[in-house]
Amino acid sequence: GKTFVGSLRGLWFAFNFAGSTGLVGAATQDLLDGTTKLKYEWHLANIGMEEGVHWWYSERKTKMTFLNGSTIRFKTLANWENFRSTEFTWIEIEEASLIDEKTFKELMARLREPARYDWVMPFKSMFLHTNPQGARGWMYKFFHNPKTRVPNYRSVIAPTTENKYLGKEYVENLKDIYSADEVKELIMGIDNDKDNTIAFPDFSQERNV
Repeated sequence: GKTFVGSLRGLWFAFNFAGSTGLVGAATQDLLDGTTKLKYEWHLANIGMEEGVHWWYSERKTKMTFLNGSTIRFKTLANWENFRSTEFTWIEIEEASLIDEKTFKELMARLREPARYDWVMPFKSMFLHTNPQGARGWMYKFFHNPKTRVPNYRSVIAPTTENKYLGKEYVENLKDIYSADEVKELIMGIDNDKDNTIAFPDFSQERNV
């Protein structure tokens, strides 16, 4: 569901702001090729847009170009220095919890592509999708922690239970094998804000001894 919505939003930018440049990034090339790009292609085919007619790949399938001049670049985010001096109107990050805080900050500074005169109500955006990171990482600090969150950042929590395309048995099976914290984080999508310095937080004297 996360990649479905993220790729749909990326295409919205490409279609509405003709000539804009977007970046779709992930920690690895396998993640981009095996997940994200396939979802972009699926959306395009679903609305009747054909490769070679309405859009095409170039640069070893790392650049997608549309008839209106918009481009989307699919790049790994292993080295943030590769993006110095680049400019984008929008950036999407697949599985954002796999990248570090420095990369996130550097990419925020790349949202600086000038708006064209014919764009209607232009704006710039970075959107991330991932499983929760809990109190362990930078996403909790910037998006959830009441003391440190950035006021104009917004988070959307979508529990697995709301995905109508997954059978009830699928979720129930996960609940059977997950701990209470894992259910909260991986099924309900809620960050676990608690002390994470304990090696075995789910250890119980009654259950495990």
